[in-house]
Order: sequence, then C-alpha cells, then structure tokens
Amino acid sequence: MKRSTPEEAWRALAGRRVLLPSSCGFPRDFVRTLREVASGPARYELVVGLAFSGFDFLAGMAPGVTVTTWQYARRESQAERIAYLPIRYSQILPSFAPGGAYPVDALVLHLSPPDGDGWCSLGVSPSYLAPLAAQVPLLVGVINSRMPSTTGHQRVHVDALSHAVHLDAELDGFGRPEFSDTDSAVARNVAGLVEDGATLQIGLGGIPEALPGQLMDRCGLGLYGMMTDGAMDLMEAGVVTGARYTPAPGTVEVGEVVGTRRLFDFVDGNPAVRAVSVDYAMNPQTFARVPALIAVNSAIEVDLTGQVNAETIGHRIVSGAGGQFDYMHGASLSPGGASVIALRATTSGGHSRIVGSLAAGSVVTTPRTAVSHVVTEHGVAVLRGRTLRQRVEAMAAIAAPEHRERLLAEFEGAAA
Repeated sequence: MKRSTPEEAWRALAGRRVLLPSSCGFPRDFVRTLREVASGPARYELVVGLAFSGFDFLAGMAPGVTVTTWQYARRESQAERIAYLPIRYSQILPSFAPGGAYPVDALVLHLSPPDGDGWCSLGVSPSYLAPLAAQVPLLVGVINSRMPSTTGHQRVHVDALSHAVHLDAELDGFGRPEFSDTDSAVARNVAGLVEDGATLQIGLGGIPEALPGQLMDRCGLGLYGMMTDGAMDLMEAGVVTGARYTPAPGTVEVGEVVGTRRLFDFVDGNPAVRAVSVDYAMNPQTFARVPALIAVNSAIEVDLTGQVNAETIGHRIVSGAGGQFDYMHGASLSPGGASVIALRATTSGGHSRIVGSLAAGSVVTTPRTAVSHVVTEHGVAVLRGRTLRQRVEAMAAIAAPEHRERLLAEFEGAAA
C-alpha cells in the first residue's frame, strides 16, 4: 500500500475506466479533487450507478472526464458527457470484470479505517466491489474516518491497495423521503401481503417510507437487499429480527446501506446487519433459501397485463433497471414469495399509471411473467395464476375509478 494524496491517486488512474461505489458510498469529496488534476489530453471514464449528489461535478472538470452510469436518475446539466449503460444489477460483476462486456481498469474503494489486522470494511456500499477487487489490478482505497464498519465478508486488506487516500468527509447521505396519505394507503394494501416471518425487499421513495409504519404489529420479519432508515425503525422495534431467515438466522443481509447518519451509526459494527456481495445476493440458490421473500418495487406505469416500466417517461430515461427484475424473479424462487409492484394509481396531474399499453418509447423493466401482485391505493390485483382476461379485469379494478371504464374499453378495442 502506498499512502497517497488525492491528486497522486488520480494521476495513477489517468487514462483508465474507473469503477466507483454508488449510492451513499459514492466518494463525492474524493471525486471533486479530480478537478485539480484533470487537464489537457488526460482522459478519465468514471463508471458509477446511483449518485445522490448527482453528476454536476462534471461542470468543473476538463473535457476528458466523462461518466458512464447504469442508474440514470434525472436530467443532468452535463448530459452530453454522461453515457447510459442499460444493465441489471446482477449483470454488474460479469460485465465489469476482466474479459467482461464492459471491463474496468481500476476500482475506487470507499473504506472504513483498518482494524488491528489491516482489514477495511467496504462500509455502506459493498455489493459489487469486493468480488471485483480480487480481479482488477489497480485499487485505490479512500479510507474515510466517517465510514462505518459493516460486518460480513466484504472486507479488503490495506496491503491489497495500490494507493490509499485518507479523508475525513461526511458520506453522501439520503434523507428520509416524505410520504403522502395516498402513499400510506398503498402501503396499507402492501402490508396485507406480509405475514409473520416473511422477508422484505424494499426500495426508496414515499411508499417504501410509509410501509414500516404499517408493519409494526408483525413479528419475526427478515430483510434483504437494502438497509434504510425505515428498515432500521423495524429492527429497533423488534419487528425485523431475522429469526426465520434461513441463510443467516438472526441477521439481515444487505448489499447497500442507504439513509442518514443515524443509520450509518446503527450499522457500524452491528453483527445483526451483514454486508453481502451481489454474486451472493442475486444467486438463484440464495433466493431459493430466503423464506417468503416479498419483493416490493415501484414503477412509472404498468399495463393491463402486468408489464412494468420503471425507467422511462416516453423516450426520456429517468431511472435504470437496477435490481428490480432480479428481485422480482428471485421472489418467485422463494418458497411463499411474492413479487409486488406498488404505485399510486395516478400521476400528480391525474393521468392513470395503469395503462392500456405502455407509452411509445417506454421500456419493459419487468415482464408480466415476473409480477405476482400490483398494488395501488384502490386495492391489490393478483396476477399470478390468472388468465389474460382475469389480469385485465383485476388491473382495471385497482385503477382510479374515473379511468376504469376507459381502460377496459381500450383493451376491448385492441383485442377486437
């Protein structure tokens, strides 16, 4: 390991395709120091998923600095320098590994301070980095005194680092989302699908934030995939215990920790929260051992047969495929599992999000064959084991009342 300044580390990364941590692990302060180094013909391709602080840092960078992302989250001021790579979360390792479809040359690892034996935790964003660290030769470790040390097998030894940069910088946190009465109504309907002992996979947004409050009377729940402030509330209340979680009883297993400083402190050294890698978490054999996995994801629109678009508004990309399909398919492998799409029935402008057919330019993030339930504030549409006609009728019944007749008429007209 060579202890380096940020500028020295960036010089070693010049001309390379560099994979960075995502979400709350995105090393924002370290990336901003690239401004002092990048100049002239030097090129840097930064590969990253979701970055809560966005990619506006490109505005101060030399033209040779670009971003490739698989989680395009919003319109960016430097959109011409951002390339979108449409891949699922389970495809990250085989895509970015040496010999893969989009191999990277170097990794930036955002690490906790080393323990007495020199081992650093990958902290809040361990999912895809540890397996790649054993394959990619150039490793830059950003050792941050504010990065929590998460338990599990996601650790890197300081001797494996080509360069070590020491920082004291707050993480790129994600504040708790606000939720509406409508979100609460959707969450109540989702909660009706969650029995004692089930395992939850939930994402981010108003409905996932509202859901924990609807589950406080459950017991022995498990958690899988992502740790949020809402999930922490359930653990602190004794609702999520992992008691029936077969792969690692008494724990929760997550690949990302997304939330506030209070959450980061909660997971620091907490043996009940295990950090796991994407090759383990997205493995069909692991899913088959997770009891009653209830995968709860959202969408921009869902058609009457259950096709899910969670990425585009027309031709405009607003999100990425992420792990939605992986978790939805995984839930179908889980004994007693359910793959759930939860969304408000209408947009803020009153347009139905249950549609006769997906809009022009829309993509299918999750096919109808991988969706067991669709939930709105108006009820639950059970799709698993239903004929096409039964699906259409069930979906129309959970649309906003003012749109139901039109939706059925559209389907009848298209089928005629």
